[in-house]
Amino acid sequence: MSDWNPLDPDAESVHYDLGAWNLDQRAAVAEVFAEAEIPHAWVGDEVVVPAELEEVADVLLDRLEQEFGVDGA
Repeated sequence: MSDWNPLDPDAESVHYDLGAWNLDQRAAVAEVFAEAEIPHAWVGDEVVVPAELEEVADVLLDRLEQEFGVDGA
């Protein structure tokens, strides 16, 4: 398990703005990230992931964007 902490100002993190996504779509993001074992946290409308997992998160979010027909994260 990762020791990444989204509250640590020194932790390298990537923020995705999902302000245009509804609650069900955001829940799907959390579910997909959990299934892929991507640690994540929500800060307002943004989902935050460790920078080292950015590529994997990008692929998963791209798939969900296509499925939901929403604008990019």
